[in-house]
Amino acid sequence: MAIHQSNAQCWETVKSCYDQTAALRSDGTIWNWGFNQGGLLGNGSQESNCIAPTQIGNDSDWKFVTVGAGFGFGIRTNGTLWAWGGNDYGQLGTGTTDNSLVPVQVGTDSDWEYVSAGFGNTKAIKTNGTLWSWGWNNAGVQGNGGWDNVLSPAQTGTDSDWKMVSVGDNCALALKNDGSLWSCGSNDVGQLGIGSTVDQHQFVQVGTNTNWNYIAISINAGMSTRCLATKTDGTLWYWGRNAFDIQDDYLTSPQQLGTESDWKEVGLGSQVTYMATKTNGTLWAWGLNTFGSTVGDGTTIDQTEPVLINNTASWSLPSTGLAHSTAIQNGVIYSWGANSHGQLGLGTTTMHYGTPQAMDSMNCSLHLNENKFSLEVYPNPVNGQLHLHISGSNPVDKIIITSISGQQVLLKEDVSTDIDVRTLVPGSYFIHVFSGNNEYQQLFIKE
Repeated sequence: MAIHQSNAQCWETVKSCYDQTAALRSDGTIWNWGFNQGGLLGNGSQESNCIAPTQIGNDSDWKFVTVGAGFGFGIRTNGTLWAWGGNDYGQLGTGTTDNSLVPVQVGTDSDWEYVSAGFGNTKAIKTNGTLWSWGWNNAGVQGNGGWDNVLSPAQTGTDSDWKMVSVGDNCALALKNDGSLWSCGSNDVGQLGIGSTVDQHQFVQVGTNTNWNYIAISINAGMSTRCLATKTDGTLWYWGRNAFDIQDDYLTSPQQLGTESDWKEVGLGSQVTYMATKTNGTLWAWGLNTFGSTVGDGTTIDQTEPVLINNTASWSLPSTGLAHSTAIQNGVIYSWGANSHGQLGLGTTTMHYGTPQAMDSMNCSLHLNENKFSLEVYPNPVNGQLHLHISGSNPVDKIIITSISGQQVLLKEDVSTDIDVRTLVPGSYFIHVFSGNNEYQQLFIKE
């Protein structure tokens, strides 16, 4: 059964790091904004700040974009890899340590699939599943057993079953196709997850589990490294320095956070901020609430456990920088947190925003599903009768309301456009409308 939610086809990907943000649009163009001293954003300009999304070049054949600490990468649809920004350690992979104000091609290979940029070091995966590394080699983060910086992509080992990689300051995590988790580099606070604080100059397996699904590692700005991951069973795990950077408080092996089993994607920031999405599309955050804005809950309270952000669904790709955060909802980028360099992309340098702010949707077009189905619920929030406006070519079979955790609280098989929700406990709920082989969801709030 297919599950649908309204989807504005505009932004496909967003990635934040330090005081910069990069994003990919569905038309194949890539855009950057935020701190740009020395031309680190790759748009050809050397102005110190870029406060609104600015396109990199004029090309529209990009399929992937990411940023690290002052540099970035894009992969084109033809599989070639391109880099821009700072290059002190050879992290651009161009064979030199020269910075680049615009994208330059990395070698001549045309089989790149995925890339992760950290602090002065880079790792990437090719379509054949091989892993490649270059840049700074502090603490052996290159994973090649050596210590020298690497100025061009060099293969790490001989394995060809790598799936995902995440690079931090001087350490890295990587997933294989079999679901096993691996790590290498610095391990001063147990961030490698191997039960010790001994550095590793080659990749070693983290435990014996083979059900890891999604990984993130922090890029620290002087703070110690934290790691966050989900498993295929939907559980959430963390290790490394604790959430509030307390001295001598760290975990050397993965520990489960809570008991819930519906987590999906995760994101980590430099300023001790954690974010994650659930399978129902909701967005959650916790950690230090710098300026009362980093977490995004509109308060100044540090959060030791995940809190629901914005009471809406359809969130994806949570990403955090030094003191700002971004995520995508229905094709629109939302940003919040510190904004002194324009890193929120809102066209201002207003100091900070405590809750998610929608960026200019840039005339995103609304994509309708194949049945031309639409679902509206109102009023929202509601405390009495919830009214539904349903249109589509197929009849509605049933309607179910579930709690935010997925527990069914109401079933209606005698389909009507009015539902009495007065007996529901105040909180957030999902309404599920079933039509043919499709399920349509929308979140509402009971006051």
